[in-house]
Amino acid sequence: MSANWITKLAELTGEERLLDLLNHHYDLKVTRAQPVGGVLKLMTDRGAYVLKRVRMKEQDRWELVDEAAAYLKQVDRDVAILAKPVRTKKGRLQIDGYRFRYVLLPWIDGDAARLRDKEDWMRVARHLGRVHQASKGFNPTGKYEDYEWIGQWQDRWERDLQHLNIFQTAAKWTVQPNELDRVWLDISRYTIGMMENLLQYYDKIGGDKLAAESSAQGKICHKRLRQANIVETAKGTLHLIDWNEMALDIRATDVAQLLLYAYGRTGSREIVEAVLEGYQGVSKCSQEEFALIYARLLYPERLIHLLENTYLNQTMPMEEAAQRVQPLLQMEEKKLGLMQMYHSVVKEKMGFTIPQLDWIRNEI
Repeated sequence: MSANWITKLAELTGEERLLDLLNHHYDLKVTRAQPVGGVLKLMTDRGAYVLKRVRMKEQDRWELVDEAAAYLKQVDRDVAILAKPVRTKKGRLQIDGYRFRYVLLPWIDGDAARLRDKEDWMRVARHLGRVHQASKGFNPTGKYEDYEWIGQWQDRWERDLQHLNIFQTAAKWTVQPNELDRVWLDISRYTIGMMENLLQYYDKIGGDKLAAESSAQGKICHKRLRQANIVETAKGTLHLIDWNEMALDIRATDVAQLLLYAYGRTGSREIVEAVLEGYQGVSKCSQEEFALIYARLLYPERLIHLLENTYLNQTMPMEEAAQRVQPLLQMEEKKLGLMQMYHSVVKEKMGFTIPQLDWIRNEI
């Protein structure tokens, strides 16, 4: 920001007295502020901080983040696994602005982690394994039902399937179909079929009972694993940041997401092997857990969220959803190659044979 950064800050946030609020609640004197990756970096008389907007219905999650951060710090003091939110002078985790609610976090000085070769991916996978290992004994004291996935995959996926059928009917019978309606109708049979196959597969491998048993190996999931959220300091230490979508879930969720992200960026079997070998070297998965990862790879989560936010919650405009749906469809198509590759890598590198959907094997 230029010399009139205070004016620009007010324009950016819509908060005329944000600096006064920070001083009042935290005794912080802000000397500089700038937007960085969707948050505000604050330079203050007590060092650097992150000011993050708290989204609607997200308030309780920061209580969960706070509990998890305190627990992980006790378990593994050698690495700052999860940045603990800064409490106000009165002990609150969040402050109310005039337009939004905010949470204050320590600033982690570093750059997005290198993801250039197999060693980089392996290092990230090892760090993720360490995070999950450290969370093995975590049992939150609060009620966090909105963020609890353990033992609830089947119920949630059955609900998703019901929604998809409703969305298909809505798009089919609308008088004036828009671009999203047309795209969704083109892929609705495939997506609904995928969810039906997923539920059958999940039941075949033991479903929620197996997932509940797996939770003994860690129950904190980041759920937004991408390069921008993996920070490397000047000393080479890795940190996962941006935990505002954290969930109480089994580690298969994060491992599947990292595999999908790695394959989406590289399309490389070598990188898929590096992720699995790196993770397995720190936090060994059983044969049953590799089947759970396969199930999670099947789940078209991001596509379903987009459809729900558009047709059900109406929090995303149709025009925006129509623009966003194409990259998600491309990801779902590319995912078929990953799933066949995953089955092969698990067998050849991990020594486990897991069930596979025949139609996916024959599709490729």
